[in-house]
Amino acid sequence: MQIDCVPVPGCELRDPVIDCIEVLKVYDQCVKEDVLPQQIAIPAGCPNPLPAGATVDCALVFDVEAATGLPETRCEVINVGPPDAEGFADVTVRQRIVFDITIRDAFGNVLCGPSRVGPEFFFNTVLLFAPDGTFGQCRILSSLCHCEIIPDPDNPGFDVLLCTKKVCKEIQIKALVKLCVPTYGFCVPAPCVTRPQPEFPCPPENIFPPQRPRPSGDV
Repeated sequence: MQIDCVPVPGCELRDPVIDCIEVLKVYDQCVKEDVLPQQIAIPAGCPNPLPAGATVDCALVFDVEAATGLPETRCEVINVGPPDAEGFADVTVRQRIVFDITIRDAFGNVLCGPSRVGPEFFFNTVLLFAPDGTFGQCRILSSLCHCEIIPDPDNPGFDVLLCTKKVCKEIQIKALVKLCVPTYGFCVPAPCVTRPQPEFPCPPENIFPPQRPRPSGDV
């Protein structure tokens, strides 16, 4: 006995059918947080030691790199090792970081900068299910950069910057596959909806000429 399906709003068919669709299937994934402290020199043009009350602004750079067309700060899967008997493999990720620092005095005036630092590279290896025929992808989900002014441990009386970059990234193993899935046909778009304009009623209230008034004696 065939069950009468309830219509699905916005779908072409009332009853589902099996379709073959080509999609990117995620075989495995993980999220990794990197905390990357680094000592850097005070940029050229800035007084050293820095005046009391000075602060440092730090921002990761995501502008598009002209040579590659990719963001300056990015993560990339650079190698997927041979899978073991269960299909797991070591996945090596390269983290590329570029950041700008600006140093201000106690009143917010710029002492120097913005000065660009990088690119710098950091590497991770994670274990993921990556059978033959799959490939790896990495994307940055969120990031943070913070710099502190500290005494130079090698040159007393001078300052250096301790900059900590934090990066949250998603690493995925994918493959292009064909899946059989139940579908309700194609999506049927609904008419576009716009916000009413109260100062411009459409249609206007009086779009026709007024009716002839009735004589006062008519019933």
